[in-house]
Amino acid sequence: MKRLLATFMVACAVSASGQGLTDSLIAHFPFDSSASALIGLLEPTDTIVGLSFCADAVGTPNSALCFDGSSLLSYGDVLDLGTEDFAVSFWFYLDTVSGLGPNEARRLVNKGGTFAGNPPNAGWMTNFEQVSPGNYTFEFSFNDGITFPVDSIEVPVSLDEWYQAVFTRCGQQHMLYLNCLPVDSFITTAGLNLDVSTYFALGGLDRRPGQNSQDGFFEGALDELRVYRGRCLDLAEIQSLCTELTLAVEPVERPSSCRRLALAPNPARAVLTISGPALDGSAPSLSVYDVFGRSVIVPKARPDSLTGSTTIELGIAELKPGAYFVILQGSQWQAHGRFIKE
Repeated sequence: MKRLLATFMVACAVSASGQGLTDSLIAHFPFDSSASALIGLLEPTDTIVGLSFCADAVGTPNSALCFDGSSLLSYGDVLDLGTEDFAVSFWFYLDTVSGLGPNEARRLVNKGGTFAGNPPNAGWMTNFEQVSPGNYTFEFSFNDGITFPVDSIEVPVSLDEWYQAVFTRCGQQHMLYLNCLPVDSFITTAGLNLDVSTYFALGGLDRRPGQNSQDGFFEGALDELRVYRGRCLDLAEIQSLCTELTLAVEPVERPSSCRRLALAPNPARAVLTISGPALDGSAPSLSVYDVFGRSVIVPKARPDSLTGSTTIELGIAELKPGAYFVILQGSQWQAHGRFIKE
């Protein structure tokens, strides 16, 4: 996935999204025309049918790994997560799930979750299921092969849309995030061991070395896969990951002064209050962008005053849940911020 920084980030010399997110990163798959891990140095040990690369969420060619429902990549017995804190982050795009029910579920990123593993059912996996005609779910599951039932969190998803998912464990707390927003969390017993003897695979389930059998083939795309072991991710880090894929907006000259906006409440539901720098005598322009760099229409508002701090209220009730960027542009300054719409 090619990452382009939004112009307001570049102009104000803000650190790139994801800075500091390499600590305890044991594998990173950018999928820029390669199925190899940039960090972790993992290579596919074999391929079922074949693989192809397609456009990512912002349309960059050959920057995401695509699956046709009959292909799978296998990397061998790697990426165990043990009893430590961990996080798994990736972007996905679901084309379809052809059957109904759990027996027709499709796998995307997996290390275990099969009776053929040792111990049986141990490890971690992601599932996509058509629970009823036209209704689909994304599920992250994990188990130590001893505790039953298998622990899992699932969330409804739609076809033909890009999503960014993060699952992280912090001690006994396990949390799933989708597009920056927390979906659910739960507590497990301490020290749940996810180590398992089975193959790590993308695009389907690989039961080797226990059984030479593969199925659950995924139809869709995968991008920017990261696996952390020995740390969990906090909300600010998760927001950085889910906003790393950002289209560049129209170039602007570097302003003489760049500042941060104060946004409250954050996350917000209906009204967002923006506090920024003092005006320079002329009304500033206000722009709001989603995580893909697309301009978003919001109800226009005017500063309460032309002196001191600028305060603006925006009506955001009609925005879809997710992360957004705000830019306030004066003639001699620029200010920016980021908020989450619940």
